[in-house]
Amino acid sequence: MTEQSAQHPRGWQWVAMLVAAILVLLLTCAFSMLWGGAIGFVLGRASAPRGPYAPALPERQIPPIPEPLPMPPLDAPRPYLGVTFQMTEAGALIRQVVVGSPADVAGVEVGEIITHVDGQRITEARPLDQVILAYSPGDRIGLTLLRNSQERQVRVRLGSRMPMEMPRQENPFELLPGGSG
Repeated sequence: MTEQSAQHPRGWQWVAMLVAAILVLLLTCAFSMLWGGAIGFVLGRASAPRGPYAPALPERQIPPIPEPLPMPPLDAPRPYLGVTFQMTEAGALIRQVVVGSPADVAGVEVGEIITHVDGQRITEARPLDQVILAYSPGDRIGLTLLRNSQERQVRVRLGSRMPMEMPRQENPFELLPGGSG
């Protein structure tokens, strides 16, 4: 061996030293993580309050579910207001008023928001159509309308409308051409 090769390591020796250094670094990190987690767990358990005087966790406040409104029989006439609406946070936003309908006769206009029916608040949990179904055709109801931050009250006599009936058939294949099933 020459004097120069004994003083300077060869290429494979550099690679071996680099791999050894990386391995030592990884092992050190892994052990530090394990010891840190174990010590944190022990300290957390030791400092946690126990027994009857431990503070209770706050319970999440859940609003009560409103009781379902009574529904008329399927073949009974339904109360009819004559509006198309979209539920918002403020109430039922009127999108369309049917010409000649009870709402049209009472002066309800597109763009108004129905906020109350007979003092009962209209919400997304209790939408306008469900509240109207609790009444009977011919009942007079009071609507609270909101437009441009101005409230107004109107009285409406609900109309009557029969529910749409689906035609029933015994054999669904009777209408197919050339076949009976």
